[in-house]
Amino acid sequence: MNRTDKEKRMSCHVKLALKNYSMLPRLFFFITVLTAQVVNAQNPWFVGIGATRTLRGQQIGDDPFFLSDYSADTVVGNSISGKGRFGFYAELGKDYPSKRPAFLSGWEWGIHFKSIRVRETFNAYILHNDAQVPFSYTGIFSRYYPGIFLNFYKELPLVNDVVLMRHNIGINADYCVMSGSNTGKFFAQKMPFPGQRLAGQLHYRLSFPLLFIGSHRITPSIETPVLNIVPWNNGRSTLEFFNFRFRPLIISVRYDLGKRGRKDRECTGIPEKRQKPELWAPEMRKFKRK
Repeated sequence: MNRTDKEKRMSCHVKLALKNYSMLPRLFFFITVLTAQVVNAQNPWFVGIGATRTLRGQQIGDDPFFLSDYSADTVVGNSISGKGRFGFYAELGKDYPSKRPAFLSGWEWGIHFKSIRVRETFNAYILHNDAQVPFSYTGIFSRYYPGIFLNFYKELPLVNDVVLMRHNIGINADYCVMSGSNTGKFFAQKMPFPGQRLAGQLHYRLSFPLLFIGSHRITPSIETPVLNIVPWNNGRSTLEFFNFRFRPLIISVRYDLGKRGRKDRECTGIPEKRQKPELWAPEMRKFKRK
């Protein structure tokens, strides 16, 4: 296979760097060359970073579990409030655009890492020795999931080929590798800890791919589960923590490593052989002119 002129010039530059520079400039040069080749190529890989946010859903209980002798006393005026917290999200994947985008524009797969964090506060009074003692305790829960995802998507143009709207539907399979909780002395979660480690869900993602500097694409998106598969939970799309069900949201920004560019426009109506402009119209050429 013959090498192109660009590859030959690149090879000459590499040999020159090896010959004339020390080890540290060589390393810097190779990192720069590798980065340029990865970014400028038609590369289907992408990276993304963002955050998770849990939204409080339906309350499923109102009785906390006590871990001390105070559980024998009378608790009155209790109230429970659940709040979501922010977590971390990152992803790496590969995109496969469809050659026939009439029905589907393409599909993608990848790996991700996310953390789900929630908080619940319990406020009440304890009747102790004929006195009402107010107390308030907060339980904090967090889980950390590496996982894989498989999505199918359809793209619709919003502003020519510069801004698109993408609808994604796919499956996420996650496994809890680390979890933590801080429930204080008196307050603990209802569900067994750490509970179900394997999580499988059907997810929907709405994203807006747009071209950036140098024809590279960035894609802000928002994602949420629409159906629980493992555990089933009667088909609900929320997760059970403490005395509430919480809905996780994933807000992220993706950067495509390869150039996408605009679609080539076909030129029609241009003759294959261009003719020189004529001074006289065809009907006037039959007359002989001096």
